Amino acid sequence: MIIFTKHARERMQERKISKKDVEECILRPMRVSMDSGRIRRFQKVFKHGTLEVVVECKGNHFVIITAYPL
Repeated sequence: MIIFTKHARERMQERKISKKDVEECILRPMRVSMDSGRIRRFQKVFKHGTLEVVVECKGNHFVIITAYPL
């Protein structure tokens, strides 16, 4: 299950990032790196550029913290 925090929804709207692109980035990433504990950074290259999504993994749940273009 993918859960979007209020902060993530606001930043996505501000940066014109679609929910579909965020979901695609998490489900089919090109690169995943771990920050600390349960925090991971997912990256995927799209036609319009590279997207990075910061996620807290809680079991089968992905809590989207923020998303931004690189």
